[in-house]
Amino acid sequence: MRPAGRGLYLDGGFGVGKTHLLTSTYHAAREQNPGSRVALMSFQDLMYLIGALKMPQAIQAFRDHDLLLIDEFELDDPGNTHMANTLLEALIPAGVSVVATSNTAPGSLGEGRFSARDFQRQIQGIAGHFVSQRIDGPDYRHRGTAPEQPLNETEFRAWLAAQSPHTRTVISAADLDHHLLSIHPSRFAALLDGVEAWQSLTCSQSVIRIRRCGWCTLWTRYTTWACRPP
Repeated sequence: MRPAGRGLYLDGGFGVGKTHLLTSTYHAAREQNPGSRVALMSFQDLMYLIGALKMPQAIQAFRDHDLLLIDEFELDDPGNTHMANTLLEALIPAGVSVVATSNTAPGSLGEGRFSARDFQRQIQGIAGHFVSQRIDGPDYRHRGTAPEQPLNETEFRAWLAAQSPHTRTVISAADLDHHLLSIHPSRFAALLDGVEAWQSLTCSQSVIRIRRCGWCTLWTRYTTWACRPP
């Protein structure tokens, strides 16, 4: 029987490098022990995965891992609070170490998002699995960068005309939303396999250049920027 795993919780503001540290941990673990089983995913993807597999199967899938790395750990509702607590209670005693990042201190998870006071036992149970490490620093996302300006209508039409009809699709935001409703969110990432996207977005359309997938997607509803193609 393996010794119990450990939990490390990286707590800090936006853009201070928590995700960079988490991905560096993934690569360091694989380099130091190529045979180790390490998983890296966002908290939301983990919740989607549990929903797709169901809890017993999710526990079984991770039980023989050495390290589980969870980015953007946050409790948004009682459901994921219960799922997170159940998963950690099963995995850490079984020898799986967990590293998580969050913008919220572990003891304050869920505050302002739902009636967290009614779930303090589960929230404190989650917090109790971790040693917390505060990460401070400047927001590196703003280091001397300026976003590209969106294409104007003339530039967009010229770019669109230059694309091959075999590697281009134009879809409306409504069609995109309709398609995504038919797919479990845990499978969204697979839709982008093989996609090269340069986009000019309005409230009603997105344009995507693709290499080999029959349907491609962008989350236009939540995207307010546009990229100038090379």
